[in-house]
Amino acid sequence: MSVERERSNHGRVCDGQRLYALLQEQAEVAKLLLGAAEELRDGILERDLAKIEAAVARESELSDRLNALEQERAAWVAQWAAAHHLSAEPAPALSDILARFSEEEAEPIRQAAAALQEAAFELHQVNQLNADLVSYSLAHVQGLLSALAGDGETGGLYGPHAAKGDAPSRALVDWRV
Repeated sequence: MSVERERSNHGRVCDGQRLYALLQEQAEVAKLLLGAAEELRDGILERDLAKIEAAVARESELSDRLNALEQERAAWVAQWAAAHHLSAEPAPALSDILARFSEEEAEPIRQAAAALQEAAFELHQVNQLNADLVSYSLAHVQGLLSALAGDGETGGLYGPHAAKGDAPSRALVDWRV
């Protein structure tokens, strides 16, 4: 590789523009993922299976995209660390990377990282709410099944702490017949 090409490559690796673009795109995808999680919540509340399935499919697609962007970001950080003769393991913190940029270059990156962090926090909250709604719904189903079977106490077949062996030895239909 020519010296000029190596300098050009080094400049691209060290340039914060790519990191900024990756963080900004990750924040945008996280916001879309937040929208899909909210659609899932609405589907759960409305008991609309088609809406739930569509939201889950969208979440899966967006999660894959976010994962690919995270891999790109990690690769950029590894290249940046190598270009600065730093160890890539553990990966340098964003603050360490930004310390090597001018304030003019660092500020937009900080803002993009903050937007990503905020979107991730909101997504976590909605996902926790969705998990709680699903758990409540499954507990309700468990209560109904127990009432149909005439059981006083439930074995927790659908609860978050259920184990594979929690199911009764006979199916409900066989037991009732």
